Order: sequence, then structure tokens, then C-alpha cells
Amino acid sequence: RHQAVTRVSLCGHAQRVQWRATMANKTPHFPRFLGIGAARAGTTWLSKNLIAHPEVWIPRIKELHYFTRSAKYVGPSQLIDADPFKRLFSRAKPYRQYRHVASKAVASNIVRPSLRKLRWDANYLLRKPSDDWYKSLFAQGYGKVTGEITPRYSMLDAADIRALKALIPDLKLIFIMREPVDRAWSLVKYHTKKYDGKRSATTSLSALSAEELRRRAFADVIGRQSNYEAILERWRAVFPEEQLLEIFYDEISEQPDALMRRIQSFLGIQVTGLPDSGTRQKVNGSFEEPIPDDLRAELIAHYGPMVARLSDAEGGYFTRWLDSYRLAPTSMPAVVAHSAGVSTETALP
Repeated sequence: RHQAVTRVSLCGHAQRVQWRATMANKTPHFPRFLGIGAARAGTTWLSKNLIAHPEVWIPRIKELHYFTRSAKYVGPSQLIDADPFKRLFSRAKPYRQYRHVASKAVASNIVRPSLRKLRWDANYLLRKPSDDWYKSLFAQGYGKVTGEITPRYSMLDAADIRALKALIPDLKLIFIMREPVDRAWSLVKYHTKKYDGKRSATTSLSALSAEELRRRAFADVIGRQSNYEAILERWRAVFPEEQLLEIFYDEISEQPDALMRRIQSFLGIQVTGLPDSGTRQKVNGSFEEPIPDDLRAELIAHYGPMVARLSDAEGGYFTRWLDSYRLAPTSMPAVVAHSAGVSTETALP
């Protein structure tokens, strides 16, 4: 009997040692990849199709905004300050955004209750942001390739990119680029629909003056995320080529399966192409409304020099975008010439 008790005791000890080792291995880790932009360039399509892959885990809130929570970034995130009073009562935009995210989380837990979901939401919304807190957001993805997609990460400055590299040395990055004139107009339409409602969006848009449309299209946050030349320069200076995947919005329409296979190969997961539940179409599209010719001409004049330089350096879709500018009926003469003769004086507003 003594020997039997001893064997049981040793067996229990071995199980506890194994359990502790298993839990140690389950220590939260930083994500393996980040989607860094650009907004209105297919990041929702990317998120939906990666979530459907059995080897990938992405948080239920798509944009965590952890690395852009500083006030130095345009439109700082809902994580700018964890002060409970500000989060509940401040009328500043970041705190209104926090309450919007929180209300959606509460509604989701009411409609489809889930303790796992509730725990994650409480962790994200109620705890003070820190590196350890950020790691904990990916604990539910143990055993999978974890990541998150926040388009505004493309705006990170050189110092913060270096800090990110030091924090997560092996991090992989996915950057989707969209022709900047179309992207600017898509954002104008998106925000009109968001704030005025889908039914009245077209009416609201047509009621805006040319100057107001221009103000919205040239908003600083749009310009910073469309300055692909500067973005690529900052990120390439810190992260090696094998850790940064550059893809294009155009590929979602033209070759979505091949694009998804390239993304899966880059992330080191099983290459299956688009999942059965995936979509070959763009997601979260805006309503149809053509951009006014005058505004298009201004945007072409603004972004054309940058696109011309990128066309010279890399070709591909940049060259296709440049060709479309030349064909535009109201395109400005400055962008018809190739990059060697194009002025580079245009600054982002």
C-alpha cells in the first residue's frame, strides 16, 4: 500500500511539473505579425481571410492602436490615456472613440454572451496599456501565429519603428498600398457614410462645397498614410526585406487567391490560398460616387511626383498608377512628364 501511495504521489508530482512546464510555455508572447496599413486599402479583406486560416489568431477588435497611442500622431487612438474619468466623460475625439469601441463590445457580449470574449474585452478596455498588457491580448492565440492590423501604424516615426524592432526583433510586417487619389476619395466617402448614414451619404456629399471636399481629401491623416515613399523609407531603414511584405490593393481584385498564397507563405503558415469561407471581393466598400474632376486633378498634381519617383525605382503598380494619371482628362502637365522632370516641392498639407 505504501508503494502504491508513493507511486500515486510521484505520478501527481510529475503531472504538476508537466502542468507548470506547459503553463510556462504558454506565457503570452508578442504578435508574430502586424498589418501596418493603409486604411481603405484592403486591410479588412486581409483580416477576414487571415482569421479564417486555422493557424492564425487575430484579436476580435481589428485595430488595437497600441503603438500609435501617443498624442504626436494625427488622430491619437482610444488608448492615449487610461484615466477612467476622461474615458467616461471627456468629449475629446480619442475618448469618444474609446466609448464607441466599448459600447460595441458590450452590445456584442449581450447579443452573443461568451466568457472568453468578455475576458478579452475587459482586459483591453479596462487595464492600463503597457508592453506586458499588449502581450496579454494575444494569450488566447497560444499555439497559433498571432497578429493584428492597425493601418495607422504606417505613420510611426523612425524612433518608434526602431523601438518596435527592439521590442519584437522577428516581427513580420504587411503593408498594403492603394492608388493614393482613389484612396483619398474612398476615405472622404467612408467618413461621410459613417457620420451621415448610408441613405443620406450621397446627398450629404453632393451638398458639400468644393472647398470642403478639398479640405477632407487633403486631411493630414490621409496624406501621411498615402506618402508611400516616406513610409517605405522609414520602415525599410529598420526592418530587413524578408520581414516586410509590400502588396497592392489592385491585387485583391485581380488575383486574390495568388495574393493570399503569397501572404500565407510570408507568414510561414500552410499555403492554402483563399479559404472556403473567404472572399474574392473587396470588403467594407464605400458607396458609388465619382470624384469631381477638379478635385481629382488637384490630387493627381499632389501625389503624382511621388508616384513617378516610385515608378522609376520599382515599376509595377506604381507605373500603372502613373499611366492612369497621364490618361486622366484633367491631369496636370507636371505629372505627365516622367519623374526626372517632375517638381518635388509639393508638401503634404
